[in-house]
Amino acid sequence: MSRGVLVVLCALVTMSAEALAAGRITGRVLAVGANTPLAGARVLLAEGTLETTSDLDGGFVLEPVPDGAQTLVVIRDGYAPLSQPVEVKDGETVTLEVALPFAPRVSQELTVLGRLSDYVESTASAARTSEQLLNVPQAIQVLPAQFLADIGALDTKDIYKHVSGVSDSPYSSTVVRGFTQREVLINGVRGNPYGSLDGDIASAGFSTSQFRLSNVERVEVLKGPASVLYGSSEPGGVINYVTRRPRERFDVRMTGGSGQFSQRLAEVDVTGPLDAKGTLLARGAFYFEQRDVNRFNASTDNRHGVGGLLWRPRPDTSLTFDYEYIWQRNQGHRLRGVPVNAAGDFVTDIRWTASEPTDYTDLEANVFQGHWDQIVGRGIRLDTTVRVLSYDRREAYHEPRGLTAGGTLMQRDFRVQLRTNDDWTVASSATLPFTTGAIRHELATGVDVLQQDHLFRSATAPQASAGGPVPPLSVQSPTYGLTAGALYPIAPARFGDDTATSTRSGLYVQDLMAIGRRWRVLVGTRVDRYDDTGRDRSGLPLDFDQYAATGRLGVVFKPSDPLSVYANVSNGFTRASVLSQTPSANGPHDPETSVQVEGGAKADLFGGRAQVTLAAFDTTKRNVLRPDPDFGPSGNNFNALLATGAVRNRGVEIDIAGQLASRWHLAFNYAYLRSRITEDPSPAVVGRQMPNAPPHALGLFTRVDLPFGTSVAGAVEYRDRREEPFANLVAPEYTVVDLHVFQQVTPHIRLQVRADNIFNQTYSAFSLFAARVGNVPGAPRTVSVLFTVTRRPNRTTP
Repeated sequence: MSRGVLVVLCALVTMSAEALAAGRITGRVLAVGANTPLAGARVLLAEGTLETTSDLDGGFVLEPVPDGAQTLVVIRDGYAPLSQPVEVKDGETVTLEVALPFAPRVSQELTVLGRLSDYVESTASAARTSEQLLNVPQAIQVLPAQFLADIGALDTKDIYKHVSGVSDSPYSSTVVRGFTQREVLINGVRGNPYGSLDGDIASAGFSTSQFRLSNVERVEVLKGPASVLYGSSEPGGVINYVTRRPRERFDVRMTGGSGQFSQRLAEVDVTGPLDAKGTLLARGAFYFEQRDVNRFNASTDNRHGVGGLLWRPRPDTSLTFDYEYIWQRNQGHRLRGVPVNAAGDFVTDIRWTASEPTDYTDLEANVFQGHWDQIVGRGIRLDTTVRVLSYDRREAYHEPRGLTAGGTLMQRDFRVQLRTNDDWTVASSATLPFTTGAIRHELATGVDVLQQDHLFRSATAPQASAGGPVPPLSVQSPTYGLTAGALYPIAPARFGDDTATSTRSGLYVQDLMAIGRRWRVLVGTRVDRYDDTGRDRSGLPLDFDQYAATGRLGVVFKPSDPLSVYANVSNGFTRASVLSQTPSANGPHDPETSVQVEGGAKADLFGGRAQVTLAAFDTTKRNVLRPDPDFGPSGNNFNALLATGAVRNRGVEIDIAGQLASRWHLAFNYAYLRSRITEDPSPAVVGRQMPNAPPHALGLFTRVDLPFGTSVAGAVEYRDRREEPFANLVAPEYTVVDLHVFQQVTPHIRLQVRADNIFNQTYSAFSLFAARVGNVPGAPRTVSVLFTVTRRPNRTTP
């Protein structure tokens, strides 16, 4: 027998002996208090890659487990995670009964303690299932709290480059898979204090107050049509912002910072129990930031106060109450873009603006939210959210109306506007686990109702070339402060009101079925009803009703526990607001409809410390509505829409996030998008891509933890050439590089130095809706410093 064969046999004998010596960990996962089995819990060893999922009776088996000390980790959505030391000796079997305490569905404790990596979450509450993301037949990305802290995210525009298929767009809108996304969710329900009228396609992105992340714990992005769960929405996807909640342990967090453009920042966040038993938890926070914007005359001032109570009278019952006060003043706004030439290059200083120093956009909002979470019977979960908000957004600004014949002056008018919303939302759902034969079901059903009372009041002082009082502004050598809104008297009779009361209600049912260990099947359907009334500025009464039905089907196959392959088909719809349904707005309009086919693969690597998602999709949208540049048949209805035809967006996305080595964290994404307008009354736009939808987009953020408490991180953002076909604008490709340095000064103090756009690239972040308003330039090189002080040691200490 050759020496090689002997070596192989010896190796096999050694491996067999080790396998025989390895032990097992078995047991059951139960709910504390209810003492009921929990199916679908994730059970794994923190020291290795061994992982399994609890079965219908809560049972689990981990094998082969090496001899020695181990750390067992158990995670399930809706319950506080558990980390428990276990020791296996001489290949024995260790049997455990793991009891998970109930936790609110959006508990911060669950987010902080249940992660195995700073950049990985295993579930998404907006998916309406407790299953791991690996077992859901849909592309879903989650940005956890530590990742948001590392990138220094202050508002939503800081996060877009870190999710595949997501790009920047005017004001508070974004582009997801090539479709402009106007609506967001807060804790899984509607009610955006920075938003506008629900379904307001004509005012796409005109929510000019920027959404802040100061009270946001994590961000969830569900790709593809989400109408089955949330009603009218764009087919690109939906973004859910999960807010922070009181914690079970006393904690104080204070942050202070400063930077270029006169930035000043301060935050205080205090949370903890109010009684000895920890049944009543409280939280209070205040956020403040002031800074100049990289445009003439422009600055922003943000104040945000938060208060919260969480009452847990029993282990299976939770009541949460939150209040937020939001105040935002954007001086020198509304900011439009900078004029560009046919190639998309800026023709003047990127600091140029049509706004005067006295222009402004002001927002004041009050938000109340209550949430009840209850476990009953054998894992049945009930929850109800009530969200009530009101806001006023006042604007007074100079609007660019187009260059003179010589291209040296920008004509301007002056606009005064008030938008108010009084919204209330009630959303109730139930999750019922049960079995039929060998099939385990997680049935989710719910109903939600949203009502908005909306007012839009506006008046305009015309430009000088049209006989009005508003002078033009030089493009190359602007002189500001020579005029102001106070010099343009607008008679009260010139003001007009649009009012709308929009009521939307929906009922959905979704069943995620586990068939053996390898298969998951998801089936969902929803019915929506819309009842809208109002009055346009001409005094015409408005009344419009609409119904819609949507559905989706998805399948997951798991060749192994940490790998899944999936496919789904779904449809969706987007309906216009009642203000656009009148004849003067070219109405009434049928909803936009969409169908998507998606397939992909997901993997949990390194024992759940890293995630990979690969997705390919094909989405068709029909009866596409867009703002009418002629403002309707009479030329004076700014809510007028055109039904323009169809769009087809196809693409491939990849997201990689997690801890690839003990001191190396990574978040990478890439998207290829083939966006095409397939039908439109204007032949010139057929075949062109949708607005601000880059064919290629890449984002990278990586952090390396060094000795002595030091970490360094870098970010890269690449966006391919983009178009605004309806405005005949282009935005050239760009690459921007950022640099971050973190220093753990003490266990309680963290220093962060952030340098954005370190090579000081001049680039167009996105194009606006008309040639006269141009492209919006990205921020130049900006350096800022941030100190964070916590009562408890920072968990990110290397």
